[in-house]
Amino acid sequence: MITIKLNGGLGNQLFQYSVGRALSLKYDVPLRIDASLYQFYDVHPFRLSSYSIGGSLYSRPGKLYKIINSIKVQSNLKKLNLRKNVYIEESIEYDPGVISMGADAVLYGYFQSEKYFSSIRDVLLKDLQIGQLQKECCGHIVNEIVGQESASLHVRRGDYVTNGEANKVHGLCGLNYIYESVSIIRNRVGNSHLRIFVFSDDIEWCRNNIELDNVFFVEGNDTSPEVDLYLMSLCSHNIIANSTFSWWGAWLNQNSKKIVICPRQWFRSNSLSDRDIVPDSWLRL
Repeated sequence: MITIKLNGGLGNQLFQYSVGRALSLKYDVPLRIDASLYQFYDVHPFRLSSYSIGGSLYSRPGKLYKIINSIKVQSNLKKLNLRKNVYIEESIEYDPGVISMGADAVLYGYFQSEKYFSSIRDVLLKDLQIGQLQKECCGHIVNEIVGQESASLHVRRGDYVTNGEANKVHGLCGLNYIYESVSIIRNRVGNSHLRIFVFSDDIEWCRNNIELDNVFFVEGNDTSPEVDLYLMSLCSHNIIANSTFSWWGAWLNQNSKKIVICPRQWFRSNSLSDRDIVPDSWLRL
């Protein structure tokens, strides 16, 4: 059995699920998705249950389980050679050793690279479909998106603005990035009236600060972020923030001619490498 220890928001959950799914298929063993941390974590909700995931959900109550299964304790046990099957990510760069961990691997980390799971893209495109009821609830926006050539624009603010430590690590994409990205896509597709659909965790700020022609500001739902992700994936093209959330909106986009633009510098902090996060076909700006 492959076990993946979940943490973080929806974007991170999708990376973690995907690497676990890839290993479970490689070794033909079940996948266990351990969501125990979300009993104590109130920053982001657990959302994988909104998808048709290929694995069993697991959540064990109690602070003792939390402590024993913390990275700190597991790292110490691993040093004592008591956790040979445990993988603890030490760098955000792609590590090919993960795929060779074996059929009983327990994974801790973020695994932010498609290199871990690009081989099962077709499987993930089926797994990561939201329910029919959710699709019907946003049907009016779906019709707007698919009825014309469109581009999603994700503006990530939230804790990147309010949390000083998060800002030091990630930083913000400015208005110049937004306007230049829109201009590039409109020029490349030869459509100056390309419809821009703006997604954000601070849509009011976007309304007050972003000046674009033919723009639609999407009123998202904080309790159902997977709906925004689905809508982003339906757009012809994607302009993403330095965010794993909009990364997935672009990656799940099945348009073979899509243009994806992402920030040239993914992390504000120079201590983190972003060389494996961005797929080669995407344009860094």
